[in-house]
Amino acid sequence: MRIVAYVDGFRIYYACFKGPAKTPHAHLKWLDYGALFDASFPDDEVVAVRVYTAIAPNPPDDPGQALRHDVYRPGVDDAPGC
Repeated sequence: MRIVAYVDGFRIYYACFKGPAKTPHAHLKWLDYGALFDASFPDDEVVAVRVYTAIAPNPPDDPGQALRHDVYRPGVDDAPGC
C-alpha cells in the first residue's frame, strides 16, 4: 500500500516545549518523520510525509514563543523525511 503521512507539527512542537512532559520529549523536536513512518509500516511504501503547523501565538507569559517557533519551522522543513 502507498502511504502519505500527515503530521500535526504544532502538537509535536508543543509537546517538546510545554508542560510536565517537555523534558522527556525534547528529543522529538528533530524527529525524522520519514524514518518513523518507514519503520512503522515496513510492508508499505511511504511516498510522502507532510508536516503542517499553526502559527505559534505570543502569549503574555511567554513573549518569545512565536520567535522560537519561527526559527524552528524552517528547520523542520529541511529535516530528513519531510
